[in-house]
Amino acid sequence: MLQPHFLAQIVAICRENGIHTAVDTAGHVPYEWFTQVNPDLFLYDIKAVNPKLHKELTGVDGLLIWDNLRRLLADGKNIHIRIPCIPGANWEELPQIAAKLNDLGATSLELLPYHNLSEGKTAMHSQRCKKFQIPSNDDMQMLKVLFPIS
Repeated sequence: MLQPHFLAQIVAICRENGIHTAVDTAGHVPYEWFTQVNPDLFLYDIKAVNPKLHKELTGVDGLLIWDNLRRLLADGKNIHIRIPCIPGANWEELPQIAAKLNDLGATSLELLPYHNLSEGKTAMHSQRCKKFQIPSNDDMQMLKVLFPIS
C-alpha cells in the first residue's frame, strides 16, 4: 500500500487475467490510496483501540487505521480483519477491539495467536526484542466468545 500507483497497476493486470487479488495492509495510509488500489479483498490488521497503546506497540496512534477501516466498511469493500492476540501487549484490549468491530459492522475476522518466530532473526541482527507469552489453545478458544463473527 505504500506504492499505490504501482499496486493499482498490478491489481488491474491481475483482474484482466482473472486472478483474484488481495492486499495485506496495516491501514496507515491516506484513504485515497485504498480507492486507487481497489483489490478484491483487503486483509486488514487491527492491533489496538487505545491510541496510546497503539503508538507504544507500533509507533503510530492508530486513529487513521480505524478511520480507514470505518470508511472501507461503509463503502462496502471486502475486508478480512486479522487481529494478533498477544498476552502482555494487546490481550487486555481485545474486548474493546471486539466491541468496536461489532459497532462498525465488521463481518469477517481472524484471531492470530502470537508466535515467537521473529525472535531468532531479531537476535541474529543484535536487536533487542520484547518477549511475549504464546497464548494457549484454550486461551484462543475463550476469545472466540468475544469475536462471534470470526
